[in-house]
Amino acid sequence: MTWDYRLLAHQDELGHILYWDVHEVHYDDNGKPEYWTVEPVELMDGEPIDIINLLQKVWKDLSTTPPLLIQEDTGTLEILPLISKEG
Repeated sequence: MTWDYRLLAHQDELGHILYWDVHEVHYDDNGKPEYWTVEPVELMDGEPIDIINLLQKVWKDLSTTPPLLIQEDTGTLEILPLISKEG
């Protein structure tokens, strides 16, 4: 089983994205998201070197994987298109 940090979108009952958080996402043997942490990752907790190391790992993971949308009704994650500044 593997895991990484992913940017997860949280939405309201109408499907509007309310906010984004970084969570640990764990994958099954086929690479499909199996579960994720309920609470987001605490990015600014610990000693300075620990924070720097965590931020580097989070940046690496987020820059190489698309964000995910939590589907509350099915308990699954859906890939969201990457956000573009160009519109």
